[in-house]
Amino acid sequence: MNIPFFKTAAITTCAGLALVACGGDGGSDDNSGGDITLSEPLAITSENAAQVSGFGVGSPASADTMLSSTGNIVGGVDISSKTKFSFRDFAKKQLESGQAYLSTSTLNNIPDSLSGVEISETVDCTNSGSMTISGNIVNSDSNFWSKGDSLSVNFDNCSEGSYTINGAMSFTLNTDENDESTAPYNNSMSMIMNNLSIVPSGEAPLQAQGDMTISSSSDDGIIINSSISGTNLSFTEGGVTETLTDYQFDLTDNQATGEYSENIKATIDINQLGGRVACTTLTLFEGVGESNPHTGILKCVGANQSSVTLTAIDNTKVTLDIDTDGDGITDETQESTWAEVEL
Repeated sequence: MNIPFFKTAAITTCAGLALVACGGDGGSDDNSGGDITLSEPLAITSENAAQVSGFGVGSPASADTMLSSTGNIVGGVDISSKTKFSFRDFAKKQLESGQAYLSTSTLNNIPDSLSGVEISETVDCTNSGSMTISGNIVNSDSNFWSKGDSLSVNFDNCSEGSYTINGAMSFTLNTDENDESTAPYNNSMSMIMNNLSIVPSGEAPLQAQGDMTISSSSDDGIIINSSISGTNLSFTEGGVTETLTDYQFDLTDNQATGEYSENIKATIDINQLGGRVACTTLTLFEGVGESNPHTGILKCVGANQSSVTLTAIDNTKVTLDIDTDGDGITDETQESTWAEVEL
């Protein structure tokens, strides 16, 4: 692995999303995206400690990206063979498409002085099927999204390029739209995915359910702060389902020096391992450029307080301190590498 787990995902969270004003541990939770049931806590052992650590440090990237194959997605997201499909880039395109459809049709017939406008349109997808775009526009006299604006996109067998899409996505703007090419700015957007299914031709579907809030801010255009957070988010790829609850991922990136810091907090339920763990950054991960973190500590806790603590020794090596009986004493230490814990 030669890029940080979180950095490449988080940088795309809001960077370039100026057009759209981007912005625990329980057995079962629900949210506006539907019910999500969690597994029992996972007993952490010397055999699964590396996998648990990999899911922990990889969870921010997992929240955004899924491996996909060549094709075009609705709204014009081009992805090449064996690249990462980004739900947030996909969401961006839905907002842009919705804004374009509504501004060129429905909004043209609305008096400029009118506010709180509810609008809805159904449009045909390129190959077959349709999508219904609905929204509530706080200020129809603005060319930009405003705080409180909301948009929903419902897909009905919508075929675009080599993809078929079903389900729904909804968005709410938590801030007025800010141009991220000019500091200072502060953008935030919340979205909900409800039974969202994206099926590449001839491949297994990518599925997502749950909520996500995306935020980005900067005072000077040099230090960029990004975050992804939410209550519940479940996604499935290639038969592996991963569920995040009460999750918060933060990234600070210095555009001048390339230095970054990362913070991870999430309960992660992994059907591949058969249970859930709660992961928390004890010491911020820090790195430079495209390299892995050279410092930082992450602890994941499972059943009966069993745990694994990953410590970055440098941008190549890590150690795993494993406590299998939950007494707070390390029972085994494994020397490993970032490449070995990468999933």
